[in-house]
Amino acid sequence: MTRAVAVQVLHVLLVEDDPGDVLLAREAFAQSAISSQLHVTADGDQAIGFLRRTGPTPAHRGPA
Repeated sequence: MTRAVAVQVLHVLLVEDDPGDVLLAREAFAQSAISSQLHVTADGDQAIGFLRRTGPTPAHRGPA
C-alpha cells in the first residue's frame, strides 16, 4: 500500500534592505533540504503591506 505524501512549501518573509544579505539568505535557502519560497521586502512598511495583502508583491524566488 502506498501513501500519498503532501509536499508543503514553507513561505519565508525576509525584511532586509541590504542586497548582499538578501543574496546570502537566498543561497542558504537554496541549499536547504526544506522546500521553501523566500519573499523579500526592503522595510517594515512593505512587510506589513505584504502580510495584509495591501501592498505590492515583494520580490521572491520560487522554491529554494
